[in-house]
Amino acid sequence: MPIAVLATGHHYSHLHSHHKRASNNSSHDGSSLQAARKLLAAGQAAMAHINHAIIANPRPNRLEVLNSTELRKTRKAPPPLNYRNVTSKSLKARDSGNRTSKDLCYSMARTRTSIREPAQTGGWLLSPREALARLLRLDTKFGEILKILALKASNGASNNTAAINKAISIGGRCGRGKYTGSIIYPATIYFPPGTYKVSSSIIQYYNTEIISNISHLICSSIPLNLPTILAAPSFVGLGVITSNVKFSRYLNQNNFLRSVRNFIIDIRLTPANAQVCGIHWQVAQGTSLKNIHFYMTKFKDDPETTQQGIYIENGSGGFLSDLYFVGGKFGAYMGNQQFTASGLYFEEAETAIQIHWDWGWTMQNIVVDNCKTGLTIVGGAGGPMSTGQGIGSLHLTDLRFHYVNVAVSTSVMSDNSTALLLSNSGFYNVDTIVQDTFKNQVLIRGGKGTVNVNTWGFGRVTSANSTAAFYNSANLDSPVRNDSLVTGGRKQFFTRCRPKYDDLGFSQILDAKAYGAKGDSITDNTAVLNYLFSAAANMSVIVYVPFGVYIIMDTVEIPVGLRVIGQAWP
Repeated sequence: MPIAVLATGHHYSHLHSHHKRASNNSSHDGSSLQAARKLLAAGQAAMAHINHAIIANPRPNRLEVLNSTELRKTRKAPPPLNYRNVTSKSLKARDSGNRTSKDLCYSMARTRTSIREPAQTGGWLLSPREALARLLRLDTKFGEILKILALKASNGASNNTAAINKAISIGGRCGRGKYTGSIIYPATIYFPPGTYKVSSSIIQYYNTEIISNISHLICSSIPLNLPTILAAPSFVGLGVITSNVKFSRYLNQNNFLRSVRNFIIDIRLTPANAQVCGIHWQVAQGTSLKNIHFYMTKFKDDPETTQQGIYIENGSGGFLSDLYFVGGKFGAYMGNQQFTASGLYFEEAETAIQIHWDWGWTMQNIVVDNCKTGLTIVGGAGGPMSTGQGIGSLHLTDLRFHYVNVAVSTSVMSDNSTALLLSNSGFYNVDTIVQDTFKNQVLIRGGKGTVNVNTWGFGRVTSANSTAAFYNSANLDSPVRNDSLVTGGRKQFFTRCRPKYDDLGFSQILDAKAYGAKGDSITDNTAVLNYLFSAAANMSVIVYVPFGVYIIMDTVEIPVGLRVIGQAWP
């Protein structure tokens, strides 16, 4: 949107001219800068205290319905020291201080140097603006809310926080705790390649996806030339991107329809003791994180670092896929009712994953390299460390751990506690594979070279004849994996990235509305969709269905070979 771009440009030029005027009076400039830095230090100290309290005391979901009296109790006024006020006062001074700071000389270490970025494919999704507008039909009514926002990127010198949050806020969508309901129209926020410096949290709204350059694809479906969101040394906040700003009306179990895809998030410049995280992801169903690279200070470089990639204290479900974590105290610190995670890679963190509570989680294809601890499980559901709600069931399969001191550290093994299942996993040069920290007991020893674990766990096991028994640290019968479902020597489950079809040409896309579908919540679309689906299957092309409500009065047939994609949500 032009507003967002102009706001960024105006903000920068205003500060630049202000800086020039201020430089004519070195004494005034020096005292102002010193005052700004002092105020910023106070804000960061307050925020570090707040972050520490949040992370040290994560709250599981509250399962009972609160009455009005209890609800009023939960809406107490904040204490006198409110870090948001401190942050607000620092906004103008912060940029002038950062502009001359040497530690903002930022460069990402290049990886995959043998891969060359492909030329623009001219794909249908990220094609020239006029073609994109034709596809998305950004008319006056629709375009106010459903839109692609091309934010102005920079080299990391100017502050993009205000412009990004302004772009996201256009159209409402239950932002800043104003509503507990839903919104009619979603929004897609698009970031072109570049480096976006932020000094406080990017606040994601309900029913919003934040995506980046998705037309540059390599064979593994991982886009090249990802935009970088760079947290400034002056950053004040919990998450660089946050899905919940802690208003009382942000109910985590209702925090639906959010997605972030294809980014680099770098928090290495933030204060090491501030417990800043890349993404604060307190969400529920219909949510996903995909293809995000998190860069934090490595544990070996600063053993006191508190940085972490993802922080999830509670919520109700979602999907994590193709996430890369480098450094940090925690790669991911998580607690949620139920999540599915696949394709997570951790390198040189103190602890790759810490889970403090769940109902049922499945993690597949997790790789941990050169971390002190791979997975820490604390607070069992009924065990000696129980806190009421803890770890319910956790299934880990197709894992690979390399050069790790302790692969799985748990304090939850007890006769009535967590069900933990570890299957089809390999451990190379891992000292201890599973350790019970409460009893200070090694449950599975590691060693030099590779140690494979077929199926091992503890918890209540139900046999084929429906009898049940509790197994306390035991090797279990391994299920048979059909050859058609697996790949590789270890017979891992075959997986592939869901195709996005971003790089196809217009000739390979049939727009449903261009062929007569209305999507206006009134008109019957049955005949149009049946005709379109049949034609697309015969032509081996993709049917693209723009956002809308498509009424059907009869069965819609899905022919063999048909591929249909919607506008926003996977």
